[in-house]
Amino acid sequence: PALTGTKQRNNDHAPLHLKPEVVRSVQYDQLKELEDTPRGTLQTIMQWVQHSPIYQRITEHPLATTGKQPRVTLSTRDLQRLEECGKLRRVEDEQNTASTPHKHYCNAFTTLETKEDGDRRRPIFEPHINQLLHDNEVTVSYTPKSVIHRAVAQNAGARQLDMAAWFDQLPLAEAIQQWFTVCAHGISYVLTVIPMGYRPACVVAQGIVDCLIHPISRQLDTASCVDNVIFFGDETTTASAVQTFLTRCKMIGAQVKDDNPRYETSYDFLGEHYTHGPAPSKRLTEKTWRKILFLSTWLADNTKRPKTRQLMAVFGLLLYASQVLDLSVASHHFSMKFLSFIATQDLQTRHTIPDDIQHDLSKWTQEAVANTPVPVYTHVSAPTLTIY
Repeated sequence: PALTGTKQRNNDHAPLHLKPEVVRSVQYDQLKELEDTPRGTLQTIMQWVQHSPIYQRITEHPLATTGKQPRVTLSTRDLQRLEECGKLRRVEDEQNTASTPHKHYCNAFTTLETKEDGDRRRPIFEPHINQLLHDNEVTVSYTPKSVIHRAVAQNAGARQLDMAAWFDQLPLAEAIQQWFTVCAHGISYVLTVIPMGYRPACVVAQGIVDCLIHPISRQLDTASCVDNVIFFGDETTTASAVQTFLTRCKMIGAQVKDDNPRYETSYDFLGEHYTHGPAPSKRLTEKTWRKILFLSTWLADNTKRPKTRQLMAVFGLLLYASQVLDLSVASHHFSMKFLSFIATQDLQTRHTIPDDIQHDLSKWTQEAVANTPVPVYTHVSAPTLTIY
Protein backbone atom coordinates (compact mmCIF):
# COMPACT_ATOMS: atom_id res chain seq x y z
CA PRO A 1 0.00 0.00 0.00
CA ALA A 2 2.83 2.46 0.73
CA LEU A 3 4.08 2.23 -2.87
CA THR A 4 0.75 2.03 -4.66
CA GLY A 5 -0.61 4.97 -2.68
CA THR A 6 -3.75 3.04 -1.75
CA LYS A 7 -5.17 2.76 1.72
CA GLN A 8 -4.85 -0.63 3.33
CA ARG A 9 -8.07 -2.54 2.79
CA ASN A 10 -9.64 -3.61 6.04
CA ASN A 11 -11.79 -6.64 5.37
CA ASP A 12 -14.24 -6.71 8.25
CA HIS A 13 -15.11 -10.27 7.32
CA ALA A 14 -11.59 -11.55 7.97
CA PRO A 15 -11.26 -13.25 11.37
CA LEU A 16 -9.53 -11.56 14.27
CA HIS A 17 -6.06 -12.88 15.09
CA LEU A 18 -6.72 -14.35 18.53
CA LYS A 19 -5.31 -17.26 20.52
CA PRO A 20 -7.57 -17.55 23.57
CA GLU A 21 -5.52 -20.44 24.98
CA VAL A 22 -2.52 -18.18 25.65
CA VAL A 23 -4.22 -15.04 27.00
CA ARG A 24 -2.75 -13.94 30.37
CA SER A 25 -0.72 -17.16 30.62
CA VAL A 26 2.51 -15.67 32.03
CA GLN A 27 2.73 -15.69 35.82
CA TYR A 28 4.82 -12.80 37.12
CA ASP A 29 5.13 -14.32 40.60
CA GLN A 30 6.79 -17.35 39.03
CA LEU A 31 9.00 -15.10 36.91
CA LYS A 32 10.26 -13.45 40.09
CA GLU A 33 11.17 -16.88 41.47
CA LEU A 34 12.90 -18.04 38.27
CA GLU A 35 16.55 -18.84 38.91
CA ASP A 36 19.36 -17.00 37.20
CA THR A 37 17.51 -13.93 35.93
CA PRO A 38 18.92 -10.40 35.71
CA ARG A 39 17.38 -8.51 38.62
CA GLY A 40 17.53 -5.13 36.88
CA THR A 41 15.60 -6.48 33.90
CA LEU A 42 13.00 -7.98 36.21
CA GLN A 43 12.50 -4.66 37.98
CA THR A 44 12.05 -2.89 34.64
CA ILE A 45 9.40 -5.41 33.57
CA MET A 46 7.40 -5.12 36.77
CA GLN A 47 7.23 -1.32 36.76
CA TRP A 48 5.11 -1.48 33.58
CA VAL A 49 2.73 -4.34 34.40
CA GLN A 50 1.74 -3.42 37.94
CA HIS A 51 1.20 -0.22 39.90
CA SER A 52 4.50 1.64 40.27
CA PRO A 53 5.86 5.17 40.68
CA ILE A 54 5.52 5.61 36.92
CA TYR A 55 1.74 5.17 37.06
CA GLN A 56 1.59 7.39 40.13
CA ARG A 57 3.37 10.08 38.14
CA ILE A 58 0.90 9.62 35.29
CA THR A 59 -1.99 9.97 37.74
CA GLU A 60 -0.61 13.32 38.91
CA HIS A 61 0.17 14.58 35.38
CA PRO A 62 -1.92 17.62 34.27
CA LEU A 63 -2.88 15.83 31.05
CA ALA A 64 -3.90 12.61 32.77
CA THR A 65 -7.61 13.44 32.80
CA THR A 66 -7.96 15.12 29.41
CA GLY A 67 -11.00 14.07 27.46
CA LYS A 68 -9.30 13.37 24.13
CA GLN A 69 -11.74 11.49 21.93
CA PRO A 70 -10.46 7.97 21.23
CA ARG A 71 -10.65 6.43 17.76
CA VAL A 72 -12.41 3.07 17.96
CA THR A 73 -13.36 1.15 14.82
CA LEU A 74 -13.95 -2.27 16.38
CA SER A 75 -17.37 -3.76 15.75
CA THR A 76 -19.68 -5.04 18.47
CA ARG A 77 -18.79 -8.56 17.37
CA ASP A 78 -15.05 -7.80 17.60
CA LEU A 79 -15.46 -6.50 21.14
CA GLN A 80 -17.50 -9.54 22.08
CA ARG A 81 -14.79 -11.90 20.78
CA LEU A 82 -12.09 -9.96 22.64
CA GLU A 83 -14.14 -10.12 25.83
CA GLU A 84 -14.80 -13.83 25.41
CA CYS A 85 -11.11 -14.64 25.05
CA GLY A 86 -10.21 -12.53 28.10
CA LYS A 87 -8.31 -9.66 26.49
CA LEU A 88 -11.04 -7.18 27.42
CA ARG A 89 -13.00 -6.93 30.66
CA ARG A 90 -16.31 -5.11 30.75
CA VAL A 91 -16.66 -2.51 33.49
CA GLU A 92 -19.70 -0.77 34.90
CA ASP A 93 -20.20 2.81 33.79
CA GLU A 94 -19.94 4.20 37.33
CA GLN A 95 -16.57 2.47 37.71
CA ASN A 96 -15.24 4.24 34.69
CA THR A 97 -16.55 7.77 35.03
CA ALA A 98 -16.56 10.34 37.82
CA SER A 99 -15.70 7.86 40.56
CA THR A 100 -12.49 6.96 38.72
CA PRO A 101 -11.20 10.28 37.41
CA HIS A 102 -7.73 8.98 36.62
CA LYS A 103 -8.55 6.99 33.56
CA HIS A 104 -7.36 7.14 30.02
CA TYR A 105 -8.57 5.72 26.78
CA CYS A 106 -7.15 3.68 23.93
CA ASN A 107 -7.53 4.01 20.21
CA ALA A 108 -8.72 0.61 19.01
CA PHE A 109 -8.69 -0.68 15.44
CA THR A 110 -7.53 -3.60 13.32
CA THR A 111 -4.89 -3.98 10.62
CA LEU A 112 -5.26 -6.51 7.84
CA GLU A 113 -2.57 -9.17 7.46
CA THR A 114 -2.35 -11.41 4.41
CA LYS A 115 -1.05 -14.89 5.16
CA GLU A 116 -0.70 -18.06 3.12
CA ASP A 117 -3.80 -19.50 4.76
CA GLY A 118 -5.85 -16.34 4.18
CA ASP A 119 -6.44 -12.85 5.56
CA ARG A 120 -6.73 -12.04 9.24
CA ARG A 121 -7.18 -8.86 11.26
CA ARG A 122 -4.86 -8.00 14.10
CA PRO A 123 -6.45 -5.87 16.85
CA ILE A 124 -4.32 -2.89 17.83
CA PHE A 125 -4.76 -0.75 20.94
CA GLU A 126 -2.94 2.58 21.35
CA PRO A 127 -3.19 3.96 24.91
CA HIS A 128 -3.37 7.73 25.15
CA ILE A 129 -0.94 7.62 28.07
CA ASN A 130 1.81 6.98 25.50
CA GLN A 131 2.17 10.75 25.26
CA LEU A 132 2.94 10.98 29.00
CA LEU A 133 5.94 8.66 28.89
CA HIS A 134 9.56 9.76 28.56
CA ASP A 135 11.65 8.46 25.67
CA ASN A 136 14.40 7.19 27.97
CA GLU A 137 11.84 5.07 29.84
CA VAL A 138 10.84 3.04 26.81
CA THR A 139 14.17 2.26 25.17
CA VAL A 140 14.77 -1.42 24.46
CA SER A 141 17.88 -3.30 23.38
CA TYR A 142 17.80 -6.17 20.91
CA THR A 143 20.63 -8.43 19.79
CA PRO A 144 22.71 -6.38 17.31
CA LYS A 145 22.80 -7.65 13.73
CA SER A 146 26.60 -7.77 13.95
CA VAL A 147 26.36 -10.30 16.78
CA ILE A 148 23.90 -12.42 14.77
CA HIS A 149 26.18 -12.31 11.72
CA ARG A 150 29.18 -13.42 13.74
CA ALA A 151 27.16 -16.28 15.26
CA VAL A 152 26.08 -17.47 11.80
CA ALA A 153 29.68 -17.38 10.62
CA GLN A 154 31.04 -19.28 13.62
CA ASN A 155 28.39 -22.01 14.03
CA ALA A 156 27.20 -24.97 11.99
CA GLY A 157 23.47 -24.22 12.28
CA ALA A 158 20.65 -23.03 14.51
CA ARG A 159 17.19 -23.65 15.96
CA GLN A 160 14.49 -20.98 16.18
CA LEU A 161 11.53 -20.53 18.52
CA ASP A 162 8.62 -18.09 18.34
CA MET A 163 6.50 -17.10 21.30
CA ALA A 164 2.77 -17.61 20.65
CA ALA A 165 0.82 -14.30 20.51
CA TRP A 166 3.43 -12.99 22.93
CA PHE A 167 1.82 -9.71 24.01
CA ASP A 168 -1.46 -11.47 24.74
CA GLN A 169 0.36 -13.69 27.24
CA LEU A 170 1.44 -10.71 29.36
CA PRO A 171 -1.17 -9.61 31.95
CA LEU A 172 -1.75 -6.11 33.25
CA ALA A 173 -2.43 -5.86 36.98
CA GLU A 174 -6.03 -4.87 37.71
CA ALA A 175 -4.78 -1.77 39.54
CA ILE A 176 -3.55 -0.21 36.28
CA GLN A 177 -6.14 -1.52 33.82
CA GLN A 178 -8.11 1.74 34.13
CA TRP A 179 -5.37 3.38 32.05
CA PHE A 180 -6.25 1.08 29.16
CA THR A 181 -9.95 1.83 28.70
CA VAL A 182 -11.86 1.11 25.49
CA CYS A 183 -15.27 2.74 25.07
CA ALA A 184 -17.44 1.74 22.13
CA HIS A 185 -21.10 1.23 21.34
CA GLY A 186 -22.08 2.55 24.76
CA ILE A 187 -20.01 -0.03 26.64
CA SER A 188 -16.76 0.44 28.60
CA TYR A 189 -14.01 -2.16 28.72
CA VAL A 190 -10.48 -2.30 30.08
CA LEU A 191 -7.58 -4.25 28.61
CA THR A 192 -6.28 -7.12 30.71
CA VAL A 193 -3.08 -7.70 28.71
CA ILE A 194 -0.33 -5.35 27.63
CA PRO A 195 -1.28 -3.94 24.21
CA MET A 196 1.09 -4.01 21.25
CA GLY A 197 0.51 -0.29 20.71
CA TYR A 198 1.74 0.63 24.20
CA ARG A 199 5.20 2.17 23.97
CA PRO A 200 6.75 0.03 26.78
CA ALA A 201 5.21 -3.20 25.40
CA CYS A 202 8.44 -4.26 23.70
CA VAL A 203 10.42 -3.39 26.84
CA VAL A 204 8.31 -5.92 28.75
CA ALA A 205 8.21 -8.58 26.04
CA GLN A 206 11.94 -8.41 25.30
CA GLY A 207 12.78 -8.25 29.00
CA ILE A 208 10.97 -11.51 29.76
CA VAL A 209 12.69 -13.25 26.84
CA ASP A 210 16.02 -11.95 28.15
CA CYS A 211 15.22 -13.51 31.53
CA LEU A 212 14.33 -16.83 29.88
CA ILE A 213 17.51 -17.11 27.81
CA HIS A 214 19.88 -15.54 30.33
CA PRO A 215 21.61 -18.75 31.58
CA ILE A 216 21.62 -20.26 28.07
CA SER A 217 23.43 -17.26 26.59
CA ARG A 218 26.47 -18.08 28.73
CA GLN A 219 26.73 -21.53 27.14
CA LEU A 220 26.27 -20.78 23.44
CA ASP A 221 25.47 -18.00 20.99
CA THR A 222 21.89 -16.73 21.20
CA ALA A 223 19.86 -13.89 19.73
CA SER A 224 16.38 -12.55 20.36
CA CYS A 225 13.97 -9.86 19.26
CA VAL A 226 10.68 -9.51 21.17
CA ASP A 227 9.09 -12.89 20.37
CA ASN A 228 11.81 -14.45 18.21
CA VAL A 229 14.58 -16.54 19.77
CA ILE A 230 17.42 -18.41 18.07
CA PHE A 231 20.13 -20.71 19.41
CA PHE A 232 23.33 -21.27 17.40
CA GLY A 233 25.57 -24.34 17.58
CA ASP A 234 25.57 -28.00 16.60
CA GLU A 235 22.50 -30.24 16.65
CA THR A 236 23.12 -31.54 20.18
CA THR A 237 23.89 -28.26 21.94
CA THR A 238 21.00 -26.41 20.31
CA ALA A 239 18.58 -29.23 21.17
CA SER A 240 19.70 -29.00 24.80
CA ALA A 241 19.30 -25.21 24.73
CA VAL A 242 15.77 -25.54 23.40
CA GLN A 243 14.83 -27.94 26.20
CA THR A 244 16.27 -25.61 28.84
CA PHE A 245 14.36 -22.71 27.32
CA LEU A 246 11.09 -24.67 27.20
CA THR A 247 11.54 -25.75 30.81
CA ARG A 248 11.98 -22.15 31.90
CA CYS A 249 8.97 -21.13 29.81
CA LYS A 250 6.84 -23.78 31.49
CA MET A 251 7.87 -22.53 34.92
CA ILE A 252 6.34 -19.11 34.25
CA GLY A 253 3.50 -20.19 31.94
CA ALA A 254 4.99 -18.79 28.72
CA GLN A 255 3.98 -20.62 25.54
CA VAL A 256 5.72 -21.08 22.19
CA LYS A 257 4.27 -21.82 18.75
CA ASP A 258 6.33 -24.95 18.08
CA ASP A 259 8.11 -26.81 20.87
CA ASN A 260 10.10 -29.02 18.49
CA PRO A 261 12.02 -26.67 16.17
CA ARG A 262 14.11 -28.14 13.36
CA TYR A 263 17.86 -27.81 13.20
CA GLU A 264 18.57 -25.64 10.15
CA THR A 265 21.57 -24.50 8.18
CA SER A 266 19.62 -22.23 5.80
CA TYR A 267 16.75 -20.08 7.10
CA ASP A 268 15.17 -16.65 7.49
CA PHE A 269 15.63 -14.68 10.70
CA LEU A 270 14.58 -11.08 11.33
CA GLY A 271 14.36 -10.13 7.68
CA GLU A 272 17.55 -11.75 6.40
CA HIS A 273 18.19 -15.18 4.88
CA TYR A 274 21.26 -16.91 6.30
CA THR A 275 23.22 -19.90 5.01
CA HIS A 276 25.78 -21.66 7.22
CA GLY A 277 28.66 -23.72 5.85
CA PRO A 278 32.18 -23.24 4.51
CA ALA A 279 31.19 -19.83 3.10
CA PRO A 280 28.49 -18.42 5.42
CA SER A 281 26.33 -15.90 3.59
CA LYS A 282 23.31 -13.61 3.86
CA ARG A 283 20.81 -12.26 1.37
CA LEU A 284 17.28 -10.86 1.23
CA THR A 285 14.40 -13.09 2.25
CA GLU A 286 11.93 -14.14 -0.41
CA LYS A 287 9.33 -11.75 1.07
CA THR A 288 11.63 -8.72 0.85
CA TRP A 289 12.92 -9.73 -2.58
CA ARG A 290 9.36 -9.72 -3.94
CA LYS A 291 8.90 -6.17 -2.67
CA ILE A 292 12.06 -5.15 -4.54
CA LEU A 293 10.80 -6.90 -7.66
CA PHE A 294 7.54 -4.95 -7.44
CA LEU A 295 9.54 -1.76 -7.01
CA SER A 296 11.37 -2.35 -10.31
CA THR A 297 7.99 -2.42 -12.09
CA TRP A 298 6.72 0.58 -10.15
CA LEU A 299 9.75 2.69 -11.13
CA ALA A 300 9.36 1.79 -14.81
CA ASP A 301 6.21 3.96 -14.95
CA ASN A 302 7.62 7.48 -15.32
CA THR A 303 4.20 9.11 -15.69
CA LYS A 304 3.38 8.99 -11.98
CA ARG A 305 3.94 11.80 -9.49
CA PRO A 306 4.41 9.91 -6.22
CA LYS A 307 3.76 11.34 -2.80
CA THR A 308 6.51 11.97 -0.26
CA ARG A 309 5.36 8.96 1.78
CA GLN A 310 5.70 6.70 -1.27
CA LEU A 311 9.19 7.92 -2.06
CA MET A 312 10.22 7.48 1.56
CA ALA A 313 9.05 3.86 1.30
CA VAL A 314 11.14 3.43 -1.89
CA PHE A 315 14.29 4.73 -0.23
CA GLY A 316 13.64 2.78 2.95
CA LEU A 317 13.40 -0.45 0.98
CA LEU A 318 16.52 0.26 -1.09
CA LEU A 319 18.58 1.31 1.92
CA TYR A 320 17.57 -1.85 3.78
CA ALA A 321 18.50 -4.00 0.77
CA SER A 322 21.84 -2.20 0.53
CA GLN A 323 22.58 -2.96 4.16
CA VAL A 324 21.83 -6.66 3.73
CA LEU A 325 23.59 -7.08 0.37
CA ASP A 326 26.52 -4.74 1.06
CA LEU A 327 25.56 -2.51 -1.87
CA SER A 328 27.29 0.85 -2.20
CA VAL A 329 25.01 3.69 -1.16
CA ALA A 330 27.69 6.25 -1.97
CA SER A 331 27.47 5.39 -5.67
CA HIS A 332 23.88 6.66 -5.58
CA HIS A 333 24.73 9.98 -3.98
CA PHE A 334 22.51 12.02 -6.36
CA SER A 335 19.52 9.93 -5.36
CA MET A 336 20.44 10.42 -1.70
CA LYS A 337 20.60 14.17 -2.30
CA PHE A 338 17.08 13.94 -3.72
CA LEU A 339 16.05 12.06 -0.57
CA SER A 340 17.41 14.85 1.62
CA PHE A 341 15.08 17.23 -0.21
CA ILE A 342 11.88 15.16 -0.13
CA ALA A 343 12.43 14.29 3.54
CA THR A 344 11.64 17.93 4.37
CA GLN A 345 8.31 17.89 2.52
CA ASP A 346 4.80 17.10 3.70
CA LEU A 347 3.96 13.40 3.42
CA GLN A 348 1.10 14.09 0.99
CA THR A 349 3.11 16.35 -1.36
CA ARG A 350 3.49 14.96 -4.87
CA HIS A 351 6.83 15.04 -6.69
CA THR A 352 8.15 14.71 -10.20
CA ILE A 353 11.15 12.39 -10.17
CA PRO A 354 13.95 13.86 -12.35
CA ASP A 355 15.00 11.59 -15.21
CA ASP A 356 18.53 11.11 -13.90
CA ILE A 357 17.22 10.20 -10.44
CA GLN A 358 14.67 7.79 -11.90
CA HIS A 359 17.42 6.11 -13.92
CA ASP A 360 19.66 5.83 -10.84
CA LEU A 361 16.85 4.43 -8.68
CA SER A 362 16.10 1.83 -11.36
CA LYS A 363 19.78 0.87 -11.49
CA TRP A 364 19.88 0.63 -7.69
CA THR A 365 16.78 -1.55 -7.72
CA GLN A 366 18.28 -3.94 -10.28
CA GLU A 367 21.34 -4.34 -8.06
CA ALA A 368 19.01 -5.36 -5.23
CA VAL A 369 16.87 -7.63 -7.42
CA ALA A 370 19.97 -9.71 -8.18
CA ASN A 371 19.98 -10.61 -4.47
CA THR A 372 23.52 -11.92 -4.67
CA PRO A 373 24.57 -13.63 -1.42
CA VAL A 374 27.41 -11.89 0.40
CA PRO A 375 29.69 -13.03 3.23
CA VAL A 376 27.74 -12.79 6.46
CA TYR A 377 30.65 -11.67 8.57
CA THR A 378 34.11 -10.29 7.90
CA HIS A 379 36.55 -10.16 10.77
CA VAL A 380 38.14 -6.75 11.08
CA SER A 381 41.44 -6.72 12.94
CA ALA A 382 42.08 -3.96 15.44
CA PRO A 383 44.28 -1.26 13.97
CA THR A 384 47.95 -1.30 14.87
CA LEU A 385 49.17 2.20 15.59
CA THR A 386 52.80 3.07 15.41
CA ILE A 387 54.05 6.35 16.81
CA TYR A 388 57.12 7.72 15.10
